[in-house]
Amino acid sequence: MAMKYAIGQHGAKRREQRRLTRAHGEKVTGHTHESEHTIGFAPLNQSAEGKRGKTKASRKLEKEAWAYQEVKGFHRDHIGTGTHTAADASGFNSDTYRQTQRDLIEEGNVSSAVQINQLGYAFLPKFTAKPDAPNRRAANDSFEHMVRNMDRVDYAEGSDIERVIVTAEDRAEMYLSRLVANGQGEGPGGWPSKEQMKTAKKLFDVKK
Repeated sequence: MAMKYAIGQHGAKRREQRRLTRAHGEKVTGHTHESEHTIGFAPLNQSAEGKRGKTKASRKLEKEAWAYQEVKGFHRDHIGTGTHTAADASGFNSDTYRQTQRDLIEEGNVSSAVQINQLGYAFLPKFTAKPDAPNRRAANDSFEHMVRNMDRVDYAEGSDIERVIVTAEDRAEMYLSRLVANGQGEGPGGWPSKEQMKTAKKLFDVKK
């Protein structure tokens, strides 16, 4: 029977936590990891008539939104979680972060919206330390599975739902943004090397 939500969508978070527990031999639950909406619900729902959780449409939009399981402490410290009026080291406060993501998805630029999300992690103290620790491996695995399954992004425009199609190029770029956030970029300045870019293009079947 087909599942209602794909791995990588917020509505599948319990199934994803179970998958990660089996894959990494360390329990992944809401106590260890939390759903990171790589494009936040606030930007997706910005112009909608219904507030978060208050209407069938808003609940559907949130459950179908793309989210991976991030280490709980890092998720709590991210500029997109809660409300932070002061800018962090990424240069964003919560409002400018969310508005930037909204502007990007309205332009059809899903990859850049997700890269902005990962930029927030890159500047968190200690995020680049121990990226291969078991809890971090689970988060990285979850991010990659989300990217693999991400085929479109829906967002509210008043009472309507708009859709942006995610391309293979978008997926490769998003995948690489996680390497950079983890401090694993092997090119100049910590950016992906030519070999890493070649690997990403092959992984996501980028034709050009």
